Amino acid sequence: MVDFKEAAWGRPFAPVIAVDGQAGSGKSTLSKGLSQLLGLPTLGTGLFYRAASLWMLENESRLLSDSTQLTEAISNLSIEIEEERTFLNGVDVTGRLRSSELQDILPKVSANPQIRSYLVGLQRSWVNAHGSSVVEGRDIGTVVFPTAYFKVFLRVSSEIQVLRRPEERETIASRDLADSTRAVSPSTPAPDSVVFDTSNLSAQDVLDAVVTLLNARVEELLSDELGIERKGSKRL
Repeated sequence: MVDFKEAAWGRPFAPVIAVDGQAGSGKSTLSKGLSQLLGLPTLGTGLFYRAASLWMLENESRLLSDSTQLTEAISNLSIEIEEERTFLNGVDVTGRLRSSELQDILPKVSANPQIRSYLVGLQRSWVNAHGSSVVEGRDIGTVVFPTAYFKVFLRVSSEIQVLRRPEERETIASRDLADSTRAVSPSTPAPDSVVFDTSNLSAQDVLDAVVTLLNARVEELLSDELGIERKGSKRL
């Protein structure tokens, strides 16, 4: 198995694997599968937006319409994610990030360019601190890490979305529409991403297909670096 944390061929090799896509498409499941297989940390960037939404809801929601004050206030916002726990200004808020209270403000926070810019900086800092990572979100391959080593974008039909996320039946379609049509960092496949429709695929099917493509990418890159055709090289 290729070690994504080591120097693979004489120079530092710290790729980001970007997993983008619609709600209910299997992003988190794929990211966790890749993380376990490759021995890499994984980051769900949606947690940053949920934490920021909780902060805005409790303290600063009025600032969404005041860009000057928002810029000053957001500079004091601390969001840290470690070992599946999310800390907002030092307080563990993990259990509150999936609550219904965030549903109304989350799209507004996610669409705010000042907040997005600040949170993208936090996401990049997280990867800088953790090294090679599997990063999941809505704009990873297009905005956060446009030079990511490998990019995947997952689609899913609206019917399957509801089956997978019945608790979000009323909001899931509007959320995807808002994310894909917002003016800043819309959720859309990067030109060099691999797109899968997961509606009729199992989680294992998707993972197997992505691993096959990763194997091909690694072998191609190693061949280019070494100037030879690699035979019998290690596969993931």
